[in-house]
Amino acid sequence: MRFGEYLEKLMQKKKVTQMKLAEMVDISQPTVNMFLSGGRLPAFETLVRIADALHLTMKERKKLFKLRLIIDTNNPAWDEKIIDFLPSVKVDEEEAKRIVQSIKNWARVCRKADTETSFAVKIKKFIMSGGKEGGFDLSSHKSRLGKVISSLDIPLENKAKLALFIFSHLLPEEYLKTLTASDHERNALHAQ
Repeated sequence: MRFGEYLEKLMQKKKVTQMKLAEMVDISQPTVNMFLSGGRLPAFETLVRIADALHLTMKERKKLFKLRLIIDTNNPAWDEKIIDFLPSVKVDEEEAKRIVQSIKNWARVCRKADTETSFAVKIKKFIMSGGKEGGFDLSSHKSRLGKVISSLDIPLENKAKLALFIFSHLLPEEYLKTLTASDHERNALHAQ
């Protein structure tokens, strides 16, 4: 299912029109229409406001957030297996550095001869700076970040740890908390 389709389904379930959602989230109705049609994706902060406005359950919220990150099955920015693995991993900066250093032949992975301008240098700089340097587009149709991490010849757990380190620096806290919540934690949060 595509992000826009699921958002539209949630709006129908909650009996919220495009105009009403636009008012609730303080965006324009044409912007909501673009989210639904797939012409545009909401910023992560905007998506948190949409989820709050629609009073989504934790299960609905997680699916919507995950679909926003993955985009769709025809043009994925992130491997769904990596996203699903996030609740079972924890990572700190030192571990992320070790994962990056263990990855061999970045130039081959990135398919670039000039490693100074490659994704490898960019991600190493990002990790070595503790997330302060290096801009990554986490999910767009042109995003290479998820595709490159998915293609690495390392265990799924390490891919998820690397993704978690990056997400912890680039995603809003509530968005990350929702993606990394276990089923037990989601049920506890929903009960509050």
